[in-house]
Amino acid sequence: MKQYRNILIVRLSSLGDVIHVMPCAHALRELYPTARITWIAEKNFAGLLLGSPVLDEVIQIDLDYLRSASLFDGINYLRTLKKDLRMRQFDLVLDLHGIFKSAFVVWMTGCRERFGRAIMREGSWLVSKAVSGARTKDHVIQQYLDVIRFLGSSVVNPTFPLPDLTREKQRVKHLLANCSPSAKRIVVAPGTSKANKEWPLSHFALLSRMLRQDGWTIVVVGASGDAAKGRFLAEQAETGVVDLTGKTTLKELAALLSDAALFVGGDTGPLHIAVAVGIPIVSLYGPTRPALTGPYGPQAVVLRAPEEAGFLMAAITPQEVYHACKRQLSGQKMDKVESA
Repeated sequence: MKQYRNILIVRLSSLGDVIHVMPCAHALRELYPTARITWIAEKNFAGLLLGSPVLDEVIQIDLDYLRSASLFDGINYLRTLKKDLRMRQFDLVLDLHGIFKSAFVVWMTGCRERFGRAIMREGSWLVSKAVSGARTKDHVIQQYLDVIRFLGSSVVNPTFPLPDLTREKQRVKHLLANCSPSAKRIVVAPGTSKANKEWPLSHFALLSRMLRQDGWTIVVVGASGDAAKGRFLAEQAETGVVDLTGKTTLKELAALLSDAALFVGGDTGPLHIAVAVGIPIVSLYGPTRPALTGPYGPQAVVLRAPEEAGFLMAAITPQEVYHACKRQLSGQKMDKVESA
């Protein structure tokens, strides 16, 4: 097995995908315990990487700045980034994003040994060698781990190396100051990146009502763009619903989820944070393939809109989700994916 001393992981975005690649960082640390391991990611998605027990450094790219900068300033930013990456003299670079912008970052490093997973798009295969392993058709987490197994690892089950969240748990305690300390909490995330993946807000409102009648406190989370959804659910309930949309950092969200009894939501970043912290999950899927990019592990179940209904999310009823929540909370065994 070849030894490497200075490794760069390239996975720029998005939140769920960054979490999917986290087990690779853990496996790399086990494979190369003395190597320096760096991760480069977009600033908006790097929060859960900062303070990671298996990373030596996180380089953050500010794509928001690049999008708004003048041509001259943008070129200078990239020139400075290229100089910085070349000076680090990486001897192994892993492109675990596999698109044009990640391939451009890989090229800027000047490193000669460059590998990526089996599926490389937008010409990225011209820069990094695509690695096909035994799990090429499995969940993307296992596809990424195939690259680490190619290097010599025997990793089977993924481990998510989250940072210490002690400080963030104190912050969450402050945010939930109006809740009883003994309150039972279920976290829901109504937003997703695309409208066709969103469960109707009216369904979330009805589900919240049913769960509140059982004595649960509902905590609504999401990005600042989901604030209107959070307000709607809180206003519909009047009591028993705490709206934290746009009010937490990624680490604070992980801290909140780590102490929750259950997570309910669609194909969205908070879902995969819930996977990483290991809590029970009821996830709601439509057109996206849950076997490929859905919640990983036995603690999660998927309710999927039926194909004959065109994968319309509204076809999943609040009653079906409520019963799935009850079974998850009671520890009853469920099928991994159930069609609504």
